[in-house]
Amino acid sequence: MRFFLPLLSLTALGVLSLTSCHKDEAKPQTAAQKLTAHPWRWSGYYDQETDGHLVDQWMNINPCAKDDIYTYGTDGSFQRAAGEQNCEPEYDAIRKGTWTLSQQDTILTQTETYPSYKTTFRVAELTETRLTLRIPKPQTNHEYWVYVYAPL
Repeated sequence: MRFFLPLLSLTALGVLSLTSCHKDEAKPQTAAQKLTAHPWRWSGYYDQETDGHLVDQWMNINPCAKDDIYTYGTDGSFQRAAGEQNCEPEYDAIRKGTWTLSQQDTILTQTETYPSYKTTFRVAELTETRLTLRIPKPQTNHEYWVYVYAPL
């Protein structure tokens, strides 16, 4: 009996310590999980000059484009939904397509089916709270358009 009571106490303590610990909700780990965790809204636009300097161009963006919502599905589907203002009313307010990540998650390719086009972005940053994409400017080697998105 003398050994039984301490053993019972240690067992109870061990069980309590195991059951009282709980893990926080799992946060997205992969780039694809971060991208598909929630819809995104465009929040910034910059010209990146040859020296790396960013020039804010957000004020030059048509307000109707600033409220579009971008959704990346876990099945590789892509959707861009016009916000309250649709810049291109001649097209559907919801455009669908596909997306892929490649080259160790540094390239995001986005394809819309109507109107049909494909855009290849360089992924500059992808966290749970920020998506930054770059597209090389035509005719340049080191200048980019930089698009920044925030979770909705």
